[in-house]
Amino acid sequence: MLRTLTLPCFFLGAMLAGSSTTLCAQDADDVRNRRWFVDVKYGSLKPISVPSVSGRGKTRVVWYVMLKLTNKTGKARKLDLGARALTPQDKRNKEAAPGLYPEVVKAIAKVEKVKKLENVLSVSGNFDENATKRVVILFPNLTRLGNKVDVRVSGLTNTLFRAGNNVWREDTELSLKFHRIGDEHNIGDAKVIDKGKSWVTLSRKKLPRSQKP
Repeated sequence: MLRTLTLPCFFLGAMLAGSSTTLCAQDADDVRNRRWFVDVKYGSLKPISVPSVSGRGKTRVVWYVMLKLTNKTGKARKLDLGARALTPQDKRNKEAAPGLYPEVVKAIAKVEKVKKLENVLSVSGNFDENATKRVVILFPNLTRLGNKVDVRVSGLTNTLFRAGNNVWREDTELSLKFHRIGDEHNIGDAKVIDKGKSWVTLSRKKLPRSQKP
């Protein structure tokens, strides 16, 4: 079952005075406007068994999370998504990177009965007004020892935004927390509990007036 989450979605926009960073016209327009939001639904952290890279009839478990994004912000936006999984319980493997694996995406699309499924690492460019994207995040190397899994998604919020008379630069991520209950030796059969979501700000800085768009 997918749960609904509405998030602010912004992107860098403007040429900052005294800076060599040049940003596109649409982004500059975004900063002049108030915040806008992308609608997000997300599913549980799930395992899927796929053929092992070594072959020989063996299988391996790939963990994944489904997202459904809908653009109801009033105009086309730009997306450039990223993801990671934090597993603090495993001191040697505290973070897992996502993978591409087109054949696994096809297998998940079949299981989830989704006609068009995109890998989170492949999502970029314009996101048309009122359009919907079905996105999957794959974790082929998620540690067996991490019962607490914090899936982070970046690129769903703008980095620059105006609030009142101030312009802020933020580095933020969506956090989806899950708890796997089961034996590490048979982790594919673990029960997964959704522990909720939050919007995590990694850093926040108010821009000096001389740098405001």
